[in-house]
Amino acid sequence: MTLKVRFWGCTGSIPASLESAQLKEKLAQALWRARDKTFKDQQSVSEFIAQLPFPLRGTYKGNTNCIQILNSDNSIVLCDAGSGLRAFSENLNGQRKPAVYHLFLTHLHWDHIQGFPFFRPAFETGNKIIIHTLHESAEDALRNLMSSPYFPCDFDDLPAEVEFDIRAEGASFQVGSLKVKTLKQDHPDHSWAFRFEQNGQAVVISTDAQHPPAAASDKNYPFLNFFNEADILIFDAQFELNETRSQSKAWGHSDALTAVELASCAKVKQLVITHHDPANKDDEIHELLNATETHRNKLNVGSKIVDPYPRQILLAHDGLTIEP
Repeated sequence: MTLKVRFWGCTGSIPASLESAQLKEKLAQALWRARDKTFKDQQSVSEFIAQLPFPLRGTYKGNTNCIQILNSDNSIVLCDAGSGLRAFSENLNGQRKPAVYHLFLTHLHWDHIQGFPFFRPAFETGNKIIIHTLHESAEDALRNLMSSPYFPCDFDDLPAEVEFDIRAEGASFQVGSLKVKTLKQDHPDHSWAFRFEQNGQAVVISTDAQHPPAAASDKNYPFLNFFNEADILIFDAQFELNETRSQSKAWGHSDALTAVELASCAKVKQLVITHHDPANKDDEIHELLNATETHRNKLNVGSKIVDPYPRQILLAHDGLTIEP
């Protein structure tokens, strides 16, 4: 089995549900596009919806950060415990049985741990949850999250076994079939990038990191080696370029153009933009596709490269599943 990635949450800072007014606008635009159509059955309606631009047939926003890494030995591997972690556990339905869950935490900010108190496997006897992180205070953070007056169920009352695997800076280790590498990132209170490798394939998660705009021009920039030839690079690009350059926006996030430059230099195959700004509308987020593809092509003007890196640029949304 090749490595696959599934997004259960990709909104930054706070969950952002689709508001009624926004849904109404999407419906109005979709119906207008269908004004000359004749639908003979439900299937023809579904086919029409499938060809609509994504901002009309879906939404990029929803739950906060949670990414599943599907691997060859079927280990349950998740990165970050935002509200998307609840969505993952709800998707298990009634098929749950005692299992080991590997939960990686990039850092401990609210939008990356707020789903843990609603993680159903933690409330079921026989399950084991191993939390892999480089934050020494991870256990304290989750205990505080599940304590009065914030939550009615105390951490010590969880029926599942919870183990904390605290690693040192720069650690590399094995989890089932996956080799895991780590790299410290520039973010308030620090965050860590994870590189998951299996059978010559690599998935890199680099969220909540402020990469300087000129980083790609520095051959010694450590992330170029960390991203090198990754099959999938999941990159936090919450801000626009002018926002990341503002001192008032030194909040540890990056922009989509810097993402393209780093991915291009590191010869990344698929670049996935995530950690969407909850204040942006779907059509504003969607505009990043044209901007990033245009920027990628500009980087290769005058070169003989026919198929430039990154080969593909995607925008993450809840439910998206991709593979190398």
